[in-house]
Amino acid sequence: MICAPPDKGTSNDFADWLELQAFGSPGGTAPLADINEAYEIEEDVEPDELDKENVELERRLQMLVTALDERAKVMGETYPFARDPEGIRITLKPELTPGGFAYLFCLVVSNSSKGGFLAGDGGCVPDMDEARKLFQICATVSAAGHARGPSFSVGWPRPDSSDFIAKLKGVYDLFGDGKVYDEVPPGAPDQVKDDEIDVISWTHAFGTKPPLGYFLGQAASGANWDGKSLKGSIDTFHGTWFSQQPASKADFGIIIPYILPTEADAMDEPRNDHEDQEEIEGELRRRSLDFGKLLFRHRVARFVDEGNKLAAQGIQPIERLDHLDQIEGFVKGFQAQLATAMGKK
Repeated sequence: MICAPPDKGTSNDFADWLELQAFGSPGGTAPLADINEAYEIEEDVEPDELDKENVELERRLQMLVTALDERAKVMGETYPFARDPEGIRITLKPELTPGGFAYLFCLVVSNSSKGGFLAGDGGCVPDMDEARKLFQICATVSAAGHARGPSFSVGWPRPDSSDFIAKLKGVYDLFGDGKVYDEVPPGAPDQVKDDEIDVISWTHAFGTKPPLGYFLGQAASGANWDGKSLKGSIDTFHGTWFSQQPASKADFGIIIPYILPTEADAMDEPRNDHEDQEEIEGELRRRSLDFGKLLFRHRVARFVDEGNKLAAQGIQPIERLDHLDQIEGFVKGFQAQLATAMGKK
């Protein structure tokens, strides 16, 4: 079951809701008009109130269209949905890129958290323990697409079951900047799993030194992601695990399946568009100051495809790339589960 959209939803809320409707429907399609049919109009409404209701219906539909068009523009071929020529419905594309499956995965995971459309009363929620582990796949490959080079999955649990310091030594030997201790140094955390670092990547520079585009990322799939940040942790990480710290300055960031406010949300009432856009830009700037690079759902999906293209060009290693089929399997499995739940309503 998919929960009803909120009375005061944002443009992106409405787009998420309709995408889930299409994702779980037998034909993979959903009319745009469904967003308004989800809201009941009381009987015996006075004419002036009905006029207000009609204005609200039109505004809500326009908000939805704006968000859907924005997603299609930002993600290009990665976006897994298409609008029909008449523009009255969206349909899940028959063939999806790896980034398209990553987008659907993020859509499901973000809406399975508290407050999401899949997590309310009678909701239909996937195995979130599995989903959180699989999100490391999306995070690692998207980091490669973002940095445009090799990428390594160092978050826990690591697929190669390596201990943390052994994993770091292998990564930084390839990086060629910084020397990791041979053994866990005195004062380091006991039984450390990943020391908050989930992904390490850098820009491919054709074998030349020093390296470029050094990036450290944290993957956060839970609703409490905004309580996590690597800001202030990078110096501690380098100061703890390295006998000689990297000379390269690290960019840091957070990788999440959620959507942050976008330009589409500038339509939302009651504020005017200009003020909304300034507020959105201000919020994103503040988040960037706290979290560094913001790899949210739109970017994760697009960068997964970019990472896949890099691998096709021979740029490697990109860890977890050969695990992208697990994302596809998860998405298809949950799609069947959701379709069954929707068919019973």
